[in-house]
Amino acid sequence: MTSSINNAIEFVPQNTTDPASGLNLSINQIDMLLQCAVTSALANTPPTGVEGERHIVGPAPTGAWAGKANKLARYLNAAWTFADARIALSIADGRLYLRQATTWAAFGGPAGTGWTAGTGTENKAAYAADTATLLQTSQRVLALEKAIRLAGIIV
Repeated sequence: MTSSINNAIEFVPQNTTDPASGLNLSINQIDMLLQCAVTSALANTPPTGVEGERHIVGPAPTGAWAGKANKLARYLNAAWTFADARIALSIADGRLYLRQATTWAAFGGPAGTGWTAGTGTENKAAYAADTATLLQTSQRVLALEKAIRLAGIIV
């Protein structure tokens, strides 16, 4: 095995005369993935590179990002490098992005703001939808609203 199993961080090759070179590459990879905050999410056109900036590449990238769909991109030493990240916080929109298989989904953040919390009694119990009363339906809707708030989809 030449890299770590979960994050593909390169190990220092055995019998290396200068172990610092391999170790520095690994530290750079850890730096790219640790506490991952990105400048933008799901853009397809690479911005003008700013040292250390990270971005989630969109599904149809162009230019220097071509062929790197849904990867994490970082600009370092005047070049883009890419990794398969699983979670990132976008500074631009304040949303958390999670990668499932090869696509990203956004959770929480300001996209669902402005909701006024419902009041009353919530009811998660089962009932017959075809004969539900208005009260049962409104209690069910309130229970769903609270679950959506708890998940951070609306705030």
